Amino acid sequence: MALSGVALAVAGLAVIALCAVRLWRGIGRLEAQLRAVRERAGPGYASVREHASRLRSRE
Repeated sequence: MALSGVALAVAGLAVIALCAVRLWRGIGRLEAQLRAVRERAGPGYASVREHASRLRSRE
């Protein structure tokens, strides 16, 4: 009975580790996509915050 509890705990930790790795890779992929968008936009690229502040200042 104790062995099955240990096995369950190990399996749970493995699932958590797998989810963490997939999340980490997903974040890395999103960062790469954002970097590519910024490079394509060139030096005139404004961040979302800058754009929002410009819109607010027009009001």
